[in-house]
Amino acid sequence: MSDRILLIEDDTRLAEMVRDYLGRAGFRVERAETGVGGLAMHWGGVTPRFAPEDFKTKSLCGVGNDWPISYEELEPHYYEAEVRMGVSGEQGPREMDPRAKPFPMPPLPLTYNLDILKKWVNGADVAMWSQPSAKTSQPYQGRGACCRNDTCFPICPVGAKYSPDQTWNPLRAQKKITLHTRTVVRKLVVDDLANRKALFGRFAYSQQFSQSDPWAARAKRGVDRNEFTPLAELELA
Repeated sequence: MSDRILLIEDDTRLAEMVRDYLGRAGFRVERAETGVGGLAMHWGGVTPRFAPEDFKTKSLCGVGNDWPISYEELEPHYYEAEVRMGVSGEQGPREMDPRAKPFPMPPLPLTYNLDILKKWVNGADVAMWSQPSAKTSQPYQGRGACCRNDTCFPICPVGAKYSPDQTWNPLRAQKKITLHTRTVVRKLVVDDLANRKALFGRFAYSQQFSQSDPWAARAKRGVDRNEFTPLAELELA
């Protein structure tokens, strides 16, 4: 399989466009929720895993559908993600919180009120443990430790909370990924060839937004089919 990675994002400037458009209409906009990286650019950083029974709701409870994979199959990949993001956490009771390996970092300290609550519930024989978070409890891979100032949202001021740019910026610098912004996938065409399969994507791309009326330019782009041009040919195994 090809080692080329193509990253497609709708728009780097959509957040600005929302602010500008609503601002001209007289609305006050505190923040906009879209951009390269999506909501994970300003998320809360909480990273609980699904429990093993979440993968078998049909079998256990007669609700929904069972997953085609089990918790045990996904567990190593959960851990890989926790290492990449830098997750701090506490091991809960094994029967409720199974893990093959400990968290990359120890848990963040509890707040004063949560510390009191933990004493109460533990006294009632109710299990309580710290929720895992993609925030550093100690220096980790160039990121400083969380200052515990409750300023995680929308953006951590010290970079202790993980956000996708911490992953893709080094990858782009090393030319391991290609990022196309202002791009929407409209069609994927699989072409069967003699000894390989090629995946062709048709993308809305290349036109700049109108500075005077970005929404009008975006709407025009959406109906002009001539602007959908093949950008990539990806080899599949």
